[in-house]
Amino acid sequence: MEIQRGVPLARLTTIGTGGPAKAFARPATVAELEHALAWAAERGLAVATVGLGSNLLAADEGVDGLVLRLAGELASVETDGGTL
Repeated sequence: MEIQRGVPLARLTTIGTGGPAKAFARPATVAELEHALAWAAERGLAVATVGLGSNLLAADEGVDGLVLRLAGELASVETDGGTL
C-alpha cells in the first residue's frame, strides 16, 4: 500500500469538489490499515475515512491529515445474525 501526498479530494467525491489531502491511502487488509494508522500517529496527523463520496463535501483548502478509503477485505461488511 502506498501513502500518497497531495491527492485531490475532488477525485473522491461525486460532486467533484475538494482540495488536496495531506496524505491518502487505500488499505486493503488489516495489516495495511494498522500500518497507515501507525504512520499517521508517528506524524501527529488526524485520520479521516471516506466512503464512495456521494455524501461527502471536502473543503477547497483540503484536509491536513491522512484520508483513508478502505479497499479489499475492508471495503465490505457481512452480518451473521447480530454479528458483523
